[in-house]
Amino acid sequence: MTGGPRFAPVFIAASVAEIDTVEKLLDDEGIQYDVRPHEFLRGTLFAACSMGVLFEVHEGQAEYCRRLFAESGLAAGVVGPDDIADERSHNGSS
Repeated sequence: MTGGPRFAPVFIAASVAEIDTVEKLLDDEGIQYDVRPHEFLRGTLFAACSMGVLFEVHEGQAEYCRRLFAESGLAAGVVGPDDIADERSHNGSS
């Protein structure tokens, strides 16, 4: 049983500047998205847990969005479908 479009994670923004940039890219492309708070690890040797904003888009647009972000210099925040644990069954709410 499907309740609507499935969303997929595409980006974790670690700063307000990244949030603004990603929102502008998605808005300019007319892509619907959802956001939610999400913890992520920052650093490598002495990693610290930080809070960021996870952007999710319709599954059919996810790969396009990941490429768009990478080509816009935002590759560090791009996440794939296996990078984020599906903590909820997310059928979209935006």
